[in-house]
Amino acid sequence: MKKLLVIVFATLLASSLQTVHAEASNLQNQSNRQDAVNARVTQIQERKTTIQTNMISRLKEKAVKEIDRRIVSLDKLIDRINAVKRLTTDQKSTMVGQITTEITNLNTLKTKINGDTDIATLRTDVQSIVKSYRIYALYIPKITIIANADKILNLIEGEMATLTAKLQLRIDEAKTNGINVDAMVSLMTQRKAKLDEATTQANNAIAKVTALTPDGWPGNKTELQAARDMLKTARKDLNDAQKFASQVRVQLVQLKPTKTPKPTNTIAPTPTP
Repeated sequence: MKKLLVIVFATLLASSLQTVHAEASNLQNQSNRQDAVNARVTQIQERKTTIQTNMISRLKEKAVKEIDRRIVSLDKLIDRINAVKRLTTDQKSTMVGQITTEITNLNTLKTKINGDTDIATLRTDVQSIVKSYRIYALYIPKITIIANADKILNLIEGEMATLTAKLQLRIDEAKTNGINVDAMVSLMTQRKAKLDEATTQANNAIAKVTALTPDGWPGNKTELQAARDMLKTARKDLNDAQKFASQVRVQLVQLKPTKTPKPTNTIAPTPTP
């Protein structure tokens, strides 16, 4: 009986030990799996952090370049504004003041972007470079229109006026010489009408865009386009005016008398005695 009890006890003990060993082994496996999961989670998190850090760095680098590019463009605009003859001192001062404020705001934004650590905040600040600061959408087109209109007006008052005066002087001389100049006078009248129209269109283009500000965007896009159309008309008027001048030149050339060859000096033969 004792022997049987010993066998039974030994069997139970062995079974218990196996169970304990199995449970211990299972716990160890579970622990190993958890460690592996934790390691993987850590690895994924580190990779995510690295990707986000690199993304933030690239966004900042791109944003700073875009801001610096806009500041350079704005500095050039100030020079173009100061060179425009058709703007009053007050108008120039207002425009330069607006651009200077934009430059200050862009530098402030650049400082903020360099200090951003949250990707969502950084993206919002980067987007504001385009949305809040209409450098290329408004300021550059606006000043370009004003500068081109000013160039047209300078051309009309300079080279065009000089040519008109020269042609008119020659027409007056021809008239004094009794030549019928009615056709040339008509061409000059048409030329003057085209130059007057070009002057009006150029001045209207300046007036159209002078007061435009970023606050009115995108509604003031139509104003910019209207001003561009005015300059297009002005350029066509200039071309037409030049064609009339060319026709007058042709007629003036035709008025030149034909040169007759000078008689050749000959020695009279000596009479025979």
